[in-house]
Amino acid sequence: MSRSQQMNHIRHLEFEIKELEGRLQPHDTGHIHTTISVLTERLEEIQKELDEHKVEEPIEAHDG
Repeated sequence: MSRSQQMNHIRHLEFEIKELEGRLQPHDTGHIHTTISVLTERLEEIQKELDEHKVEEPIEAHDG
């Protein structure tokens, strides 16, 4: 995933996390808590990759 794609992915994850946080209720939303946790962990993974400059750029084929 390119750096641009990773940054875009982070933005989408942040939006989704905020959306789900707005749906939390005092009871019966354990599945939402779990989803928020998983998405937060994924966001942190991508952020760490960006911080470490571990971005895999696609290799373009060259003729000649």
